[in-house]
Amino acid sequence: MDRPLKILRISLGLTQEQLGKTLGISRGRVCQIELGQGNLGNENLLKLAESFRIDIARLGFTLEDFLRGETPKSAA
Repeated sequence: MDRPLKILRISLGLTQEQLGKTLGISRGRVCQIELGQGNLGNENLLKLAESFRIDIARLGFTLEDFLRGETPKSAA
């Protein structure tokens, strides 16, 4: 999820702080995720998809991955 999240954030014209506010996480946490030092988690993945009307498959993640409780980082 690290690079896709950063690419998505930049393509939406958002700062790390703005994305963090949307997801209810800190700017530092967004930075950690973008650097590959953590993952977004299922709840925030859904918030991201719903907030920006993005198909989670576009983030390198399938519905089957989600139903198994996997995050993009663990699915890799």
